[in-house]
Amino acid sequence: MGDQAFKKGTYVEVTSDEEGFRGSWYIAKIIERPKLNEFLEVEYKDLVMEEDAQKKLRDRVHLSYVRPLAPAGNVGDVIKVNDAVEACLRDGWWSGVVHEDLGDGKVFLVYFDDPPHKMMFDRSDLRLHFDWVAGKWEKPPNKVITPHTTGSAQSIHTPSTLHASLSNSHQTPKSIPTQTKASATQSRKLANLDVVGALDESTLQQSMDDLRKMENEWRKRVAGLHF
Repeated sequence: MGDQAFKKGTYVEVTSDEEGFRGSWYIAKIIERPKLNEFLEVEYKDLVMEEDAQKKLRDRVHLSYVRPLAPAGNVGDVIKVNDAVEACLRDGWWSGVVHEDLGDGKVFLVYFDDPPHKMMFDRSDLRLHFDWVAGKWEKPPNKVITPHTTGSAQSIHTPSTLHASLSNSHQTPKSIPTQTKASATQSRKLANLDVVGALDESTLQQSMDDLRKMENEWRKRVAGLHF
């Protein structure tokens, strides 16, 4: 498969190595593949321009930041603690590690490195992570999460509380400046606000309270299965 996976018109996933965005992948279509050139012209599937929300963002990216569409996996795939996964969040897929199973394989707490934080996800919003290596997919080894690893993690959020915090901050995740490389970088920052920085103290406290309520409810439901 290799480089042949990156033909014009093909859908791929694009990442970035910038701090705060490492491990995130966005679906895009290759609209131009110049010959003897290591850069691709792509159009993102879910990111749009700030000046005109009807126009999708276009960008010029290096081949090293592009991979084919990741394996979708199967509904029956078992996800366990310490598995490398990708979570569907903010119009992309974010790489993390399962820290805890909160609901009998239905709800998971996922740890992310950049920036260090943890979030809860339903099983339907997770898929197993695979690395694209030398033209083929490889499953990476599990990563053991220890108290030392998560010591710098700021807080735990759910996608719903994160969405509320973004609304309160008057930021628009799909707000994209222009088609230039610099503006594309800025657009990713707007589309992927720092999970911790986007929350003020009161919102953070509310998020934690909501999380405790959800955890208690899940524990009651799981305990009820044994009666």
